[in-house]
Amino acid sequence: MGCGSVANRYAIHVELVRKGNFTKAYGNWLDEAVYYAKQYNIPMTFNTGKKGFVTHAWVSDQLGGTNHQDPIAWLKQNGVSMTQLEKGLKAKYRGDTIVSPSTPPVTETPKPNVPSNIVVGAKVKVLPSAKKYATGQAIQAFIKGSQYTILQTKADRVRLSGINSWVYNRDVEVMKATVAPPVTSKKVYLPATASTWRIYGLTVSPIKVNTKAFLKPAKFGGLSYTILKKTWFRCI
Repeated sequence: MGCGSVANRYAIHVELVRKGNFTKAYGNWLDEAVYYAKQYNIPMTFNTGKKGFVTHAWVSDQLGGTNHQDPIAWLKQNGVSMTQLEKGLKAKYRGDTIVSPSTPPVTETPKPNVPSNIVVGAKVKVLPSAKKYATGQAIQAFIKGSQYTILQTKADRVRLSGINSWVYNRDVEVMKATVAPPVTSKKVYLPATASTWRIYGLTVSPIKVNTKAFLKPAKFGGLSYTILKKTWFRCI
């Protein structure tokens, strides 16, 4: 073990474990190297031939007594270059957080630019260009162009009523809200000349036998009422 018959007399050898979790082993390896550097006042130089850090490969090429080329191949296999190793050692020495290539930096995922009108309750139309549901199945032809209500939303998709399926935001078009025309109230006037006026139920024909009660317009000098709904009867 060690770094050869020549360098073993002058160096502290720190071995990188090749089994198990590389990310954990790599972090421990750097921690151990930095521990000894601080313990024995070893400067943060790398493969310079002076007091500092050298790889086994550097010892083989420059001092002899060994022919190993580690840790170059093993680190490269796990995505770490010699430049990254040098930066990692120096960063560890400073106390910075080291991120192994096997564990990419944690960055905040930008929130998708979801239109403000993609909300629960909105009416949408599935576009003719839509091909697949968010779950991967093909969207049937009769679904395209039809209007649905949004039941649930996620970052990039909506669940629609009627089909109860997830469709990507890009495949739907929010329908413009239609403005209802102003309601013009209409009234019915019962003249003061009418002594009585028959009242009928809403579910029966307006004939004498179905009379429910009477109004007395003459008593009040005439009456007026707002028409809420018209009921039509078909004569046969």
